[in-house]
Amino acid sequence: MGKIKPGNGKTMKKIWILVALLSLVLLIGGIWLGGNGRWELQGISISTDMADENLDELGNTLKEQPDYVSSKYNLAIIYYRQQKYEEAKELLIELLNSNKADKQTTRKILYNLGNTFYRLSEQNEKLQSSLDILSQSLTYYRAVIENERQEEKYSNTALKQDEDAHFNYILVRKKLKIMQDELRKQQEEKQSQKQLYQLLTELKSREEEIAKQLELMENDPLSSQTMEKRSELLKARKENMSDLQIIKEKILQLMSKPNQQQGQQPPSSQAI
Repeated sequence: MGKIKPGNGKTMKKIWILVALLSLVLLIGGIWLGGNGRWELQGISISTDMADENLDELGNTLKEQPDYVSSKYNLAIIYYRQQKYEEAKELLIELLNSNKADKQTTRKILYNLGNTFYRLSEQNEKLQSSLDILSQSLTYYRAVIENERQEEKYSNTALKQDEDAHFNYILVRKKLKIMQDELRKQQEEKQSQKQLYQLLTELKSREEEIAKQLELMENDPLSSQTMEKRSELLKARKENMSDLQIIKEKILQLMSKPNQQQGQQPPSSQAI
């Protein structure tokens, strides 16, 4: 066997690019295939094109067997893929409360409840409501992780970690922190705005009082005491008007701030 002749730099570069592309394709394929099993049960394959057909089929099955776990679960997944998150949530919670699913299916139900509540939180425009819903998403992801730990503890065997649940748990926890900070900021701004309006009302009342006193002094006889009092009132009025202008500008600044919650894009996640 002869020596392998070293290729030139350009050839080697092309080879490394091909190897990198092939590795990327295999990795993406591995993620997709690994994630596919997180959805359907008992071999049923649900694609977007087949959703309506499967919906009718599963609906008929559930009429005959209302407690059939796999049919109810797969129907929930079809609803999820059709973005009917409320319907998906109701079915998944019903399944969870029935206690009829095995351990593996229960973990899938918990995981997909986490996904469903995440999507529902995205649809809610009110920050507080969205935060409350997202908190439930975190609870279900945490339940998957706790479920794994309990099973490991009692079976004395190391289970393969649910990487998607762990990833989503971290993602949602971080997003919750951002939303909580934003809510706290909004509440502080709201309180600040309330205090500014109260101060504005007080300054306006003060201006009316000064104006009334100056009007009454118009009929007073001219004297050094009257002139001194008038001078004090005019000075107080000038200061009051200056404070009024500052408060009005502050209020306008608060009102001109864009609502960051509306149209906010959630963090992207391959796992969700």
